[in-house]
Amino acid sequence: WNEMRVNGEVKPPFIREPSKSSFIKSRRVSRVIEGTIVHEGLLIPGNEGFTIQVKNNPNKRRMRTAIAHELGHTYFYDLTKLPPVEYPGFERFANDKWISEGIAFEIAREILVPSAWIKSSSLRPSLRAFIDCAQIYDVTMDVLARRLFHDLHLWEGLLFFADLSESNRITTLKRVYKSWKLKGFNLADNLPILNSLRSEERPV
Repeated sequence: WNEMRVNGEVKPPFIREPSKSSFIKSRRVSRVIEGTIVHEGLLIPGNEGFTIQVKNNPNKRRMRTAIAHELGHTYFYDLTKLPPVEYPGFERFANDKWISEGIAFEIAREILVPSAWIKSSSLRPSLRAFIDCAQIYDVTMDVLARRLFHDLHLWEGLLFFADLSESNRITTLKRVYKSWKLKGFNLADNLPILNSLRSEERPV
């Protein structure tokens, strides 16, 4: 956060204009290119620093998430050298994609929703607050949910996205986010109860 703030990222949404971001340039990224690639993003070390390639995506929030993720990978490199080189000993992380990708995603979420900023906002848990917060930070629901429920443990409870039938019943769970206190709660096993409660709802 301090590195971001020094480089002009002082309020959300962060890295809103990647091509103009001094913070991105401070990570020795010389270019951010949109194109047709297999992955969401790609970090390429070169003699001028890094080039970040991101997949063309009409969803600009997902594209910024991909850029932030690739920025996360730059922290594994010695930026005093050109081209940047991985720090000694990094190979053990590079060979385990679960570890290296997981760390990069955590850094990405910190870039998009800095802990120092969101902790000071005193958000009270509600669906309205969640939607408003996603708009303020201009991030995907996934990034914000992981930040609130998993990374920082700011909210206690459960949030899920699901497909609904024509009769407005939950058919398929898409994503489920739970606080640690509900870690053992299996929402799928409780769908019949949840649907029965929904069927008893009456308009107010």
